[in-house]
Amino acid sequence: DFRAIILDRMEQRGVTQTELQHLTGIPQPRISDFLRRKRDVTTETLRKMMESLELEFDPHGSLVERDS
Repeated sequence: DFRAIILDRMEQRGVTQTELQHLTGIPQPRISDFLRRKRDVTTETLRKMMESLELEFDPHGSLVERDS
Protein backbone atom coordinates (compact mmCIF):
# COMPACT_ATOMS: atom_id res chain seq x y z
CA ASP A 1 0.00 0.00 0.00
CA PHE A 2 1.64 3.22 -1.20
CA ARG A 3 -0.08 5.31 1.46
CA ALA A 4 1.31 3.25 4.33
CA ILE A 5 4.83 3.29 2.86
CA ILE A 6 4.77 7.05 2.32
CA LEU A 7 3.36 7.67 5.81
CA ASP A 8 5.97 5.37 7.34
CA ARG A 9 8.75 7.15 5.45
CA MET A 10 7.44 10.53 6.60
CA GLU A 11 7.51 9.29 10.20
CA GLN A 12 11.03 7.84 9.80
CA ARG A 13 12.33 11.14 8.50
CA GLY A 14 10.26 13.37 10.78
CA VAL A 15 8.57 15.02 7.79
CA THR A 16 5.20 16.64 8.47
CA GLN A 17 2.46 17.11 5.90
CA THR A 18 3.27 20.84 5.87
CA GLU A 19 6.94 20.10 5.18
CA LEU A 20 5.95 17.66 2.44
CA GLN A 21 3.81 20.42 0.95
CA HIS A 22 6.86 22.69 0.77
CA LEU A 23 9.03 19.93 -0.69
CA THR A 24 6.53 18.91 -3.37
CA GLY A 25 4.29 21.89 -4.04
CA ILE A 26 1.27 19.66 -3.33
CA PRO A 27 -1.33 21.39 -1.14
CA GLN A 28 -1.33 20.00 2.41
CA PRO A 29 -5.09 19.23 2.35
CA ARG A 30 -4.54 17.04 -0.73
CA ILE A 31 -1.71 15.20 1.04
CA SER A 32 -3.91 14.72 4.10
CA ASP A 33 -6.83 13.42 2.04
CA PHE A 34 -4.53 10.96 0.25
CA LEU A 35 -3.02 9.67 3.50
CA ARG A 36 -6.51 9.28 5.05
CA ARG A 37 -7.77 7.40 1.96
CA LYS A 38 -10.23 10.17 1.09
CA ARG A 39 -8.73 10.73 -2.36
CA ASP A 40 -6.44 9.12 -4.86
CA VAL A 41 -3.53 10.97 -6.42
CA THR A 42 -2.19 11.29 -9.92
CA THR A 43 0.96 9.54 -11.03
CA GLU A 44 2.72 12.92 -11.03
CA THR A 45 1.66 13.67 -7.44
CA LEU A 46 2.84 10.24 -6.31
CA ARG A 47 6.15 10.79 -8.15
CA LYS A 48 6.68 14.13 -6.36
CA MET A 49 6.06 12.58 -2.95
CA MET A 50 8.33 9.64 -3.72
CA GLU A 51 11.11 11.87 -4.98
CA SER A 52 10.98 14.18 -1.97
CA LEU A 53 11.07 11.19 0.42
CA GLU A 54 13.85 9.46 -1.59
CA LEU A 55 11.70 6.50 -2.61
CA GLU A 56 11.51 4.72 -5.95
CA PHE A 57 9.90 1.68 -7.53
CA ASP A 58 11.98 -1.48 -7.71
CA PRO A 59 11.75 -3.74 -10.80
CA HIS A 60 8.82 -5.58 -9.18
CA GLY A 61 6.77 -2.40 -8.64
CA SER A 62 7.38 -2.10 -4.90
CA LEU A 63 8.35 1.20 -3.26
CA VAL A 64 11.88 1.08 -1.86
CA GLU A 65 14.54 3.53 -0.64
CA ARG A 66 16.33 5.21 -3.50
CA ASP A 67 19.99 4.24 -3.80
CA SER A 68 22.25 7.11 -2.82
